[in-house]
Amino acid sequence: MAAQATSPAPTAPAVRAARPGSTAPAAPASRTAPVASARPDARPGARPGARPAPASPAVSSERPTAVLAVIPARGGSKGVPAKNLAAVGGVPLVARAVRECRAARLVGDVVVTTDDPGIAATARGAGALVVQRPPAIAGDTATSEAAVLHAMDAYEAMSGARVTAVLLVQCTSPFLTSEDIDGVAAAVVEEGADTALTVAPFHGFVWRAEEDFGPVGASDDLADVRVRDRPAGDAVLPAQLSPRRTMPSAVTTLDPTAPTAPAAPAAPAAPAAPVRRPTPPPPAASTAPAAPAAPATPPTSGPREAQVAPAAPSVPPAQATPVPPAATSAVPATAVTPAAPATAAAPASAAQPPGGRGPTDHPGNPGTHGSQAAPSHPGAHGVNHDKSHRPRRQDRPQDLLETGAAYAMRADGFRAARHRFFGRIRLVRTDAARVLEVDDPHDLARARALAPLFDGPATGAVPTRADIDAVVMDFDGTQTDDRVLIDADGREIVAVHRGDGLGVAALRRAGLALLILSTETNPVVAARGRKLQVPVLHGVDRKDLALKRWCEEHGLAPDRVLYVGNDVNDLPCFDLVGWPVAVASAHDVVRGAARSVTSAPGGNGALREIASWLLGPSL
Repeated sequence: MAAQATSPAPTAPAVRAARPGSTAPAAPASRTAPVASARPDARPGARPGARPAPASPAVSSERPTAVLAVIPARGGSKGVPAKNLAAVGGVPLVARAVRECRAARLVGDVVVTTDDPGIAATARGAGALVVQRPPAIAGDTATSEAAVLHAMDAYEAMSGARVTAVLLVQCTSPFLTSEDIDGVAAAVVEEGADTALTVAPFHGFVWRAEEDFGPVGASDDLADVRVRDRPAGDAVLPAQLSPRRTMPSAVTTLDPTAPTAPAAPAAPAAPAAPVRRPTPPPPAASTAPAAPAAPATPPTSGPREAQVAPAAPSVPPAQATPVPPAATSAVPATAVTPAAPATAAAPASAAQPPGGRGPTDHPGNPGTHGSQAAPSHPGAHGVNHDKSHRPRRQDRPQDLLETGAAYAMRADGFRAARHRFFGRIRLVRTDAARVLEVDDPHDLARARALAPLFDGPATGAVPTRADIDAVVMDFDGTQTDDRVLIDADGREIVAVHRGDGLGVAALRRAGLALLILSTETNPVVAARGRKLQVPVLHGVDRKDLALKRWCEEHGLAPDRVLYVGNDVNDLPCFDLVGWPVAVASAHDVVRGAARSVTSAPGGNGALREIASWLLGPSL
């Protein structure tokens, strides 16, 4: 255990410092060293420079080790197109994830595995290594595990290092922090867990509609048995919810290999399914089908009465009395001798909870509010609670929700299991307020609204007034939505955003140099410039040369110029200025090359947003 706790933590950073002069093969070293040395520590969220390696004979004689963070980010997202490049707080989601991984204390290198060139460009710009993901593991049905395993192999081949612990970090969790990443990494690297994941306290009452389970008597029977057999208020969580534990500290360990004593009593509950079928229960007709079900469950617990008694009417008492030897000690002989009517009624009354409600609450089942008539509308039932009992929050055991943001795994165990959960599992609590996964446009809108609260004051992700002396704006696709209306006479008409006009006016009043730069020859560009009182250069073939001359003529340092654009013809200008900015609707490659990305698309207030970066929300 001591070796687990000490070896990975110091050696991962040490490998970087020692790699150029190490005994590892020259080719792998040369491929990874530039990435480590080129990381701009001044960039927001960047980690400090490589720490010197402590003297250790093991490092020189053995293959270097590494703690690797892998961020899967494919380009074919469906719910939100180009989701991993969507900007939250002015920073693409994939760049946010890279930033937090690089700021984590225990992470050695960060790899983004992707099939998309725009994501690859953004990841490299944020300081990550990039692994090209093969098409076979980049489709809609590909698993994150497959991408991580491939990235581990590619990284080891590229760097010459041996991965001892691997992190799976999802860039769709925009408010993941470096502390969360260090928490799961420390659980594996320093505390001996096999795998760890981020969780958050969860207090909700989870319900499911009956139609989600199919017909009564099918899969929902099993779900109801679980709810019925648990104490009131106990949690029975679906697969996506973490197993409920009362946790004394921020970290809890679960061991799936340990014996699970509470699971044993669940077996005798299976014969309850025939009782729940929506057929009326006359004494003779309804109990006859239950006879074959009795031997199916080993008679190991008290509910044996309910299992055997329904068979009494069809079996003579002389044949029903003998009990198998294995069950004799656990089940009294009197359990099978009472008359059928009395015994059949006993389980129903015994199962009644306070208030006279039956053990389940499905339409057409016995015990449903005392009625056996099947209503025409679907029902619902509680998943992590007994619906007949509503405890106070402080009286309920603590449920924990898997956040989906960060996982850490011991590398050799992960390769063997090929799944993120194995061995001793450690739960690392995170701030529930920051839990958000971007899966659809509504999630993205919420993330953008919350970013100012969670990100705090701008720390370099977006520019401030102190960073900028001039703002240069593209026209089509930046001040418009890139569409053109053409009338019957061939005249072109475009739409602009009044909020952009307000933002540009504020920038002009603040004393910033402004320019509209466009390749478009249409006079509408000049007309917009006159309206905004901003000089215009349009009909320009080489925008980069025109921008360079304009900066020289006005005595402006290009590194203090903000240029905002949307398409590939803006990329040469991006290379000239200190603050290349892409609008949200820009081409993927352009967003990947940008230093910041607006939340608003072109023609929908992107310039107003940039003005708020520089001058504040109230301008």
